[in-house]
Amino acid sequence: MANYILQNTASEIDNALSKVLNADTSPTATDALVTSQGVKTYVDNAIQGVGTDTSSIEADITALETTVNGLLPTATMTLADYTFYQSAAMTDWTVNDPHGFINYNDTYGSFQLRQNTVARAGVFAWTIKFNATDTDLGSDRFDMRYYNPNVSTATGTGSSVLFNLNNLQNAAFRTYSAFITSPTNSHAFYMHEANANTTCAIANCVVTITKIAGIS
Repeated sequence: MANYILQNTASEIDNALSKVLNADTSPTATDALVTSQGVKTYVDNAIQGVGTDTSSIEADITALETTVNGLLPTATMTLADYTFYQSAAMTDWTVNDPHGFINYNDTYGSFQLRQNTVARAGVFAWTIKFNATDTDLGSDRFDMRYYNPNVSTATGTGSSVLFNLNNLQNAAFRTYSAFITSPTNSHAFYMHEANANTTCAIANCVVTITKIAGIS
């Protein structure tokens, strides 16, 4: 083999070999060499740190969601899909009330607001959303009534807000909202049949009771 003339001095070669033999075990802000194990350990730790940072972000998001939910706390009442063949109180609601805002009475499907603590005191409103269908394809002449301030009989007493549900052949979506102006009184929804021998189906019915102002 022909002779090969090195372009580096003995000192330069010795210095280079010294860097290889004494490579750092972790990266530094220098021109020093680093072992492959040192690089792997550094990268693994960095990735683990990213995972920790992500967990921290997720925790912050959860805390933010809790804060937002606390600003507008709600209770919901969900009604199973049902066909009404005559006037009847809307009962058998499934109540989800994590803040303990309402006192529900299934006899009339009525609720009262509990405002006996600072956390429960405030201004409230309700919203009802549902689909209504004229199931006999006639002029159903049904209406839904919201009773306030009292529900003492199956048909309700006191003032009421009326939602006309006439001639709804296409599962029409409806939504209504109102302030709860008499929180300590009973409130209920009632289906009223204006014409005999008619039917009306109610589906996807949810009442949301929301605290919109007050101390929390």
